[in-house]
Amino acid sequence: MAFWNRKATAEEPSGSIPLSLGGASMKGEDDSTPQPAQAQEWTKGSELKTRAVKAGIWSGIFVWPVAVAIVLGAMGSPTKAEVMESVRPGITEQSAGAVASGFVGAWLSSTKKDPSALKQFVDPSTLTLNDQPWEYKNLSVVSATDPGPGGLIAVQVSAEVKESALDGEGKPTTQWPQRFFNVTIRVDGSSVGVLGLPSPVAGPNRPASDPSLVYGSRVSTSDAAGQAVVAFLAAYLTGNGDVSRYVKPGFQVTPVLPAPYVSVKAGDISVDRDVPVSPKDGSVLRIKTDVLLTAAGGQQLQAQYTLTLTARAGRWETSSIDPVPAVLTSNKKTNSTSTKTPTSTPTEGK
Repeated sequence: MAFWNRKATAEEPSGSIPLSLGGASMKGEDDSTPQPAQAQEWTKGSELKTRAVKAGIWSGIFVWPVAVAIVLGAMGSPTKAEVMESVRPGITEQSAGAVASGFVGAWLSSTKKDPSALKQFVDPSTLTLNDQPWEYKNLSVVSATDPGPGGLIAVQVSAEVKESALDGEGKPTTQWPQRFFNVTIRVDGSSVGVLGLPSPVAGPNRPASDPSLVYGSRVSTSDAAGQAVVAFLAAYLTGNGDVSRYVKPGFQVTPVLPAPYVSVKAGDISVDRDVPVSPKDGSVLRIKTDVLLTAAGGQQLQAQYTLTLTARAGRWETSSIDPVPAVLTSNKKTNSTSTKTPTSTPTEGK
């Protein structure tokens, strides 16, 4: 994986988004480092080192077996079960999930005329099969438990299954709801098999409410912090500019390649505090923003990013792409409860 290397210093940021426009440009720093002087080698010392190395090698040949024997004796001899466990392939939840998903696919698609897919799992002659297969897509493993008594593992598998229904006017229609199935997998030594048939079950429930997030204030895309966000996401997603220009030194980020979008339009940008006009170096600002992404073919996607910005030399730089939003963990309000509504139109980066 290639990384973009940043070489600007705290005194000389290169290409960062300024808080005030019209400032003088800053030159890069000379990276040359003086090399230490080389001392002349003492030849007699080299000869003595060679003799010492040879002596160490011969000593190791005689001492090493004795040391190993002492260590093994202290540890005790491994049992047969421990040896077998260390050498045989591990039967993991992943392998159980693979068997379960294959079983569900065969169970849905097998018919009276073609039950062959089921034969590796169960005896199809004992089952009542359809004349037509159940069509499915996006088969995936949702969860798997640790092996329990009898080596049984509960695996939950999901799939989008083609079903017929009636619309509001009573006309037949086709839909692809996501369905969930429980499968019992039995592990016996190095063998894995199914036990019984899949059980259709309800899917996971959606949480009753969303957590409170820290982003209580808003900034405009024309503000310095907003400009920093737009410039970074444009370089990250469209290839417009060097992404390393907009990140904190030491934060290595690889742009999405090949660039999937031609423009990034940021809407509301929410922050976790009031944004100071002249932030001190090291000041941190957490950002959440909705963006509208446009591809070369005209397709659009609305997405959301959470970022952390850090101030350096009077500028805001991206210091983290946060995988999840920051949650408010106490009853205390954020540093600001005011809402500053952007007066400008969304800024587009491309």
